[in-house]
Amino acid sequence: MNQDRATILFVDDEENVLLGLKRMMRPMRKEWDTLFASGGESALPILTESSVDVVVTDMRMPGMDGAELLNRVQDNYPETIRIVLSGFAEKEAILKTIGASHQYLAKPCSQDILIGTIQ
Repeated sequence: MNQDRATILFVDDEENVLLGLKRMMRPMRKEWDTLFASGGESALPILTESSVDVVVTDMRMPGMDGAELLNRVQDNYPETIRIVLSGFAEKEAILKTIGASHQYLAKPCSQDILIGTIQ
């Protein structure tokens, strides 16, 4: 990974969502390195091996949910920006991430809003 470029990690348990995010981020390929993990457990080794600037995660995932992932990122990589991108908008879920996330975006989210938020 190029140190002059931001590294963005997208985490979602749905492969189709990850494929959509890959397509959505294509215009940013000259500015960002993008990584993709199929769930919270899969994201942990990526965070250990790579210097990640921004984590964008779904909330509802089997095993480790987005709130637990963001809490771990906050504890272990406090300088990493943490964004929730979720169709799961129940108040309780949002409250679980308030301390650990910088931003909460609802799915579906437009390309312009997602890229603007990450920037």
